[in-house]
Amino acid sequence: MTAVDRATALDRAERLVLGWARVYTRGLSADAAERRLGELQSDCHEQRCWGDEVGASPVAVATSMVARTLAGMPADLLGGEPHTRQHGIGRASREARRCAW
Repeated sequence: MTAVDRATALDRAERLVLGWARVYTRGLSADAAERRLGELQSDCHEQRCWGDEVGASPVAVATSMVARTLAGMPADLLGGEPHTRQHGIGRASREARRCAW
């Protein structure tokens, strides 16, 4: 796999992760949404670095990023603390936020 292919697989996965986060954080305050997006950007970066360290294929790392996003979607929609919500949209649950990407 070329460096371009590697970047493409990982970039697409990261865009999906962050795109979903933008959807489910729409009802949060700007600070809370920005904080959550920052956490996820950091998680994606850390997962890329981990993949490099262990020699995981870019497709495997990208697949893991997407799988974690899909697995966390119910918690993203239903979880969260009431005092952080606006417009009835939940923030990521405490369990989902503890989980390292």
